[in-house]
Amino acid sequence: MKLSDDAAWASLVYNLIYPGVLGSMIYDCVQVARAPGPGNWFYFTQIFIVILYSTDYLHLYLDLRSQDRKRGAWLIADGLIPVLFGVAYWSMIREDFRWLFVVLPIVTLLVLVYPCPPGWRRGLYTMGKALPFVFSLGALGLSGARGFCGGAYVAWTVGAIVVAYLVHVFVVTQLARQAT
Repeated sequence: MKLSDDAAWASLVYNLIYPGVLGSMIYDCVQVARAPGPGNWFYFTQIFIVILYSTDYLHLYLDLRSQDRKRGAWLIADGLIPVLFGVAYWSMIREDFRWLFVVLPIVTLLVLVYPCPPGWRRGLYTMGKALPFVFSLGALGLSGARGFCGGAYVAWTVGAIVVAYLVHVFVVTQLARQAT
């Protein structure tokens, strides 16, 4: 394999890394030994991160796959996103929330800088991408300024980021796409 072979690198990122990280997350979530008890906020946060990651993978694969960005810097960014999601997920499992609240804004920033597909409503699409970024920056600010890192805060915050991303993917993206 040549290092300059973009098709091979794209296959590695989209067919191995993304599904591999997702499979690892799902396997960890469905373990019977880790069944949630009442008030187990960490389990709900795990589920929220899996939903966020799955939505990102589906959006990338189904909505953005026709874009000509599967090379160079965009391929590196697409490879970095699952690694960062993995860091966020496994830091949350270890209950080291500092990494969770640092990595989520980086992931949402990478999503924010993606180019708008040709023919879509650029302003609307960018506004939708900004929602999860703003929520994750707010979470980072509150966790650092106030020291909010309890289980309920983490679960609700990650849940809000997930809802913002779901609105972006399933509502705003569809409205922006209608311009084509």
